[in-house]
Amino acid sequence: PIETLNNPWTYKRHTELFFDLLLSKELDVSKLITHKVPYSDAPKIYEELLKDRTKAIGVVLEWDKLNT
Repeated sequence: PIETLNNPWTYKRHTELFFDLLLSKELDVSKLITHKVPYSDAPKIYEELLKDRTKAIGVVLEWDKLNT
């Protein structure tokens, strides 16, 4: 969307607001996270999501954990 007087909400402003609310903890997305996996499992998770998108709502890639 293009910002106008009647519609000041652009994609950029929506994104900024989303991250502001997320950082201030005013927006709780924890219930949307269905999977947490090490980043090294990303290819496997993407393959699973391509096969069946109904198995996950939100996937968090954990960059601080290695698959051992």
